[in-house]
Amino acid sequence: MDIVEILIEAGAKIYLATESGDVPLGIAAERGHLSVVKRLLQANAKVNSQNKAGATPLYLASLKGHVATVRLLIMMKAHVNICNKRGYSPVYAASQEGHTNIVDLLIKVGADIQLTNTEHGSVPLEIAAMNGHVQTVQRLLEENPYINHQNEVGQTPLYLASRSGHSVIVRMLIQRTANVNICNKDGVSPLYAASFKGHSDVVQLLVNAGANVDLFSYMVYKERGEKHKAPRMDNDTGDPALSPGEVKRSWELYTEEPPNNKGH
Repeated sequence: MDIVEILIEAGAKIYLATESGDVPLGIAAERGHLSVVKRLLQANAKVNSQNKAGATPLYLASLKGHVATVRLLIMMKAHVNICNKRGYSPVYAASQEGHTNIVDLLIKVGADIQLTNTEHGSVPLEIAAMNGHVQTVQRLLEENPYINHQNEVGQTPLYLASRSGHSVIVRMLIQRTANVNICNKDGVSPLYAASFKGHSDVVQLLVNAGANVDLFSYMVYKERGEKHKAPRMDNDTGDPALSPGEVKRSWELYTEEPPNNKGH
């Protein structure tokens, strides 16, 4: 901090940026250097400056989990809904990493938890559910978000939690009346994804909540080599439709992951 003070007093330009567009305030916020952030703001650093990726100091501090820095930036009127160029907001970044205290701070000052990113069309609840951040999911649910939101490939928060095996979150979402039979765009249901991954506890929860065990994927897969075909689940082809209980053995001949397992 002493060196920063000396440089500012000597006339250092606080707006000079790196090739990636990062300015001193942004990097100090990202690293959680609270006293440096405070001094730069006193020197009139722009609190909503964005680097070339569109990230603000608030976004960077939120992503890295620096609560005190986030609080200071909010006090200095940082805009909580400025997204980076891929459409990720500060509350999305905090939700992704499970920084529940920051999510709470941002929500209290007006963060929009329904902002969708432009990369996948996802919202904070989806990324928190996928990554297994129970407390973050709970905090987001307190705001009554649209629980069946689907991203660009049709995945819901329940689908993502089921695929990842996060049974506590699956239970939470079911209790909030999440639809257990919404499939992604390839026709893959939460039960299908959980069955393939072997998440028996999640399978039990979904079945008990009324999941349809006979849903099947409509996606037609390409052949692998001359001997093996991917299991077809398109009813229009006349090939057998596979239920979740049958799918794992069939997929062992074809792939290591269920269809569309790389949606994020």
